[in-house]
Parts: sequence; structure tokens; C-alpha cells
Amino acid sequence: MIRVARFLLLLALAAPAFAGEPSVLSATQGGVTVELSYQALHDGNGLTRISLSDARSGLPIEGARPAAWMLRRHSEQVANELGCTFKAQTLMAGSLGSRADVDLNGYRLVTLNQDDTVAFINPHVGLRNSKLESIVQLPSRGYDWVWLAQAQRLFISLREIGKVALVDSLTRRLVGLVDTGEGSLPTRLVADPDGRKVWVGLDGGAELLALDASDGRVLERLAVGEGPHTLMVDAGARWLAATNADGNSVSLIERVGGRITTVEVPGTPVASAWSAAAQRLAVLAINAGTLSLIDPASGEVERIALQPGVEALGLFDDGRYALVLNGMSNRLSLIDLATARRVDELEIPGRPDHLGFSRDFAYVRSQESADMRLVNLGEARRGKLVTVNVPMGRGAPAELARSLNVASPMAPAPEGNGMLVGNPADAMIYRYVEGMMVPVGSFSNYRRPMRGLLVLDSSLVERRPGRFEAATQVERSGRYDVVIRNLQPSITSCFVLDLQGMPAAPQEHPSATPKLQAVRAATEDVAQVEFALHDAAGKALDTGDVTLLAVQWQGPWQGRTTAVPLGEGRYRAELHGLRGGRFELLVRAPALGTGYERGRLGTLRWPLEAPR
Repeated sequence: MIRVARFLLLLALAAPAFAGEPSVLSATQGGVTVELSYQALHDGNGLTRISLSDARSGLPIEGARPAAWMLRRHSEQVANELGCTFKAQTLMAGSLGSRADVDLNGYRLVTLNQDDTVAFINPHVGLRNSKLESIVQLPSRGYDWVWLAQAQRLFISLREIGKVALVDSLTRRLVGLVDTGEGSLPTRLVADPDGRKVWVGLDGGAELLALDASDGRVLERLAVGEGPHTLMVDAGARWLAATNADGNSVSLIERVGGRITTVEVPGTPVASAWSAAAQRLAVLAINAGTLSLIDPASGEVERIALQPGVEALGLFDDGRYALVLNGMSNRLSLIDLATARRVDELEIPGRPDHLGFSRDFAYVRSQESADMRLVNLGEARRGKLVTVNVPMGRGAPAELARSLNVASPMAPAPEGNGMLVGNPADAMIYRYVEGMMVPVGSFSNYRRPMRGLLVLDSSLVERRPGRFEAATQVERSGRYDVVIRNLQPSITSCFVLDLQGMPAAPQEHPSATPKLQAVRAATEDVAQVEFALHDAAGKALDTGDVTLLAVQWQGPWQGRTTAVPLGEGRYRAELHGLRGGRFELLVRAPALGTGYERGRLGTLRWPLEAPR
């Protein structure tokens, strides 16, 4: 492999992409070949591949880390007038007012919140812009959730009303509610490795549900032991495991065929994990204080004595080792599953309750401490538990006890070198990079105490040196500019794709452009904002569904208000409860096809200063 440090600027001709037929574009300049391949699959899903190689030898470019965006063309004239470099610079700036239709670079943070909402947060937006993209209102409190990347669906259990909610993670809308039955108490969820179904544990009875991943249809109901249930599924295992706490058993369900085997586990089983190394299912029993190793093929069980109160379990090194949390005795135990013995143990104060793993560390969250305890996995392999404390906020999670939940409050960073941790007491998400003693950054959850945190990763993945790919979902058919930017070597490339084979875009109202006209101070904390909406030709656009959003640049405050139409495309909105600071103003007009991401109105300093 070789390194090339040349500048490349190109604009390729358009190519159509039909379902099943890959569309390939390439261009060479300055000794570097950039190749773009898009294969349309079905229902707007596709696969994007990007490669960077030396034009002469064909060898991949070492160390390339391209970023890529897709922008649907609303105007051929405007799209052709804007240069490739300008498009790339605008997209890299990360403003909500200059967002791509499809972003192939990063990930989104999604929080499940105490106020019955789901918030989508873009951590890549510039520091001076709101990172909050959307808020989805749920009909009840969420308990657990899973994301199906291929289906672009979030499944969320609504235990208190006996339903499972479906949220489209692309459009960020609630698209369905599945009724699981009165008194069923749906709680834990897992996604089957085949990506086509979601399993739901019904704590109100002795049943599991299998739901279709695309539309939530109930595919089957399975009888198991009495709940509450926890669920375990692993791509390397033939079985789905359901612990049945009141039934003192574990149900092993063959994922193909559906045959169910019940294994007795006395003492209230509450957690399970699959050990690929041992080909055993590890099961914790909270009242018995045991870790059971079950051979699903033979039904044989080996038990390791611990202490009552064990409640959380995590395996690493393909299941060679296990970490066990005991929230009653505040203990962390290291188990060697190859020898079925406890090799080390230490105290973790503050009632530890959640485990997370990166490549090199395990992360332990405690309810009564704002600190996260990091466990060095390299030392654990040598039989020693070595830990370090890292502060993750100011308040302990237990300070907001109602937000304590079964869903995990942490998610591994997609870069593989740290963890993202939600602290409900602070309503903040902390970004930690391994090797540091404090978080390297934080993201506001906009005053919403969170019950769970997920990372939706849609970034390009390097499958082979210089060869990258990403699953892609395009909402509408049309002509798209594909912008590719690589920093080292410095490359900016633009291509045009005609993406067909998907539902045709509806006839659109001319895109609305908001323009700020006046801001007045009605009182010391109320601002009157007047603005206009026009199309590209300057025609006034009137509609009755316009919302103004104000988001504080540095702080958690935000306010939404419905704008009153004044006629001839003019609107007035009042913002109440303003605090001192600077705010970004964004307009949303769904009937005109304008969302917050394209409706940037301007910035406002309060007490009043002329917006910029």
C-alpha cells in the first residue's frame, strides 16, 4: 500500500441506480482514483461503496478516512452553480441549516426519556448550533428498546400500557403501536440476529412474542415459564434464552424450528449471556447467589457459588471470562468460565447495576455515584481486577430514582476507544475517551432525564484497506449529489446519481425559504419574532402549520411556539421565558416541505440584539 498526498476535484456524470444493479462511477486526477458504487436493494435501502486507490498500481490508499454525503437536488440550476468544494465545506461545517439528505459519516445519539419522549441528537453539528434534531412523543414511558439497522426501526416497550412502539429512525416519527395484551407488561426486547424479528418478554405472564422487524406484526407467541423475563440472543448460538424469574427456570428456544427446552435454575434467574468459548449459557440467580453454566445440547448444569444479590452479567474474550455485579453487597466478581472458578473480587461502592464493554475496558455504572468505574480487561485476563474512577457528571443517577431503568445508560463509542454515558441527574451525555481522567466532551439532553441511551451508527466502515461501505436508506427518488471528502490525502470529489426503483417523490410545494423581518421585546422575557416564507422565485407561501424553535447555543434552554399567519407569507411568533444568551432560530413548515434542518432563520441575542 502507498500514501498519496495530492488534491483531487472532480464532478462525475449522473448514473442511474436500479434495484439489484450496482451503479459504478469513477474518476482519476493527480494519480488518485476515486470509485463510487451504489447498489439499490429495496424500499429505499441500498449499499454505498467508496474506494480510493493509486491510479497506476491500483493499490489502495493507506490511512484514508473519507466522509460522504448525499444531497437530493431540488433545483438543477442551483445544484450546478454550487461548486464541489463549496458543497463539501458547507456540509463539514455541520450547521442544521446545511444538512445532507443522507449522511454517511457518523452516528446519532438517541435518548429514551423520563418525559415519555425519544430525542435524536446529532453530535457532529458545530458547537454553536443546536444538536437536537427531533423529538418523538410516546404515549407512555419506555422501558427497553432495540434498533434494527436494516429496517431503520426502533422498537420500544411501553410496559405500563401493554404496547410496543415502532419509531422510524429515518423520518424520526412514531409509525406504529403493537398491542401485546391487557396486563401483559412487555419489558425486555432483543433483536434476532437474522434482523427480521424482535423478541418481546411479557412480564405479566408466561409468554414471549416475536414481532416482524419491518411492521411489528405478531409472528408468533411462545409459552415459557412465569416472568419477569430477561432475554438473550447471540449470533453464534442456535438458541434464544429467556429467564423466568418466578418460574425458577430458563427457556431455551431453538431459533430455527422453535423447539423449547426448559432448564430449572433455582433462586430467581435474572440475567444470562452466551459463552462461545465454553458453548454454555451463563445464568445468574439473584436469590440463590449462583452463576449456572448450562449446556443447551445436553441440559447439564454446573453451578458456581457467589453471593445473593447478583444481578448484572457481562462476558468478554468470547465468553472465556465473566464479570458479575452484586448490587446488594457492592461487589464485582471475575469468573474464569474455563475453570468454573472465581479468580478475583473487589468492592464497587454505590450499588453497581449496569455493565458496558469496549475493546479494552469494562465500564461499571453505580446508582449512588456519579463516577464510572473502569476495569482493565488486560489485567483481568491475568486474574487481577484493576480499576480507575472517572467522573461522569455531578449528580448520582439515584438522585432521580424514577429514571433508573432496565435499558442501558451507556453505549460504546463507534470509534472503539471509549464510551458514551448518560447521566439522568444531569440530563447530560458524556463522551469518554480511554486514557483520559475526565470526559472529553458532553452533549445536552435538553433538560430531559434519560432512561436509556443508544448510538445509531450509519458511518462508512472500512471492509478492506481503502475500501469502505455503508448501508444507506434514501427516503425519496431523485437526482442526488454525492460529495466525498478525505483529509489525508486531501481529496474532494462529487458525483451525481439518479436513484430509482424507490417510491416516487410526491409533488412538492416549492421549497420554503424563511427570512427574518423583525424582533421586538414584548416584555423582559418575551420576544415577538416576525418572519416571511417565500419560494425560490420570491412568491409568498401561506400555510397554517408553522412552528418556530429557539435553541440556546450554550445551555439547555429551548422553546417552541406556533406561528400566527399574518397573510402574504408573513408570520408572527412569541417566545416566552427567554434567558440571557444567544439562540438559534429555526422554522418548521411540514406542509411546505421545510423542516428545522432546512429552516434556519437566524441567531438572536437576548436581551435584544439585532439577529445575524
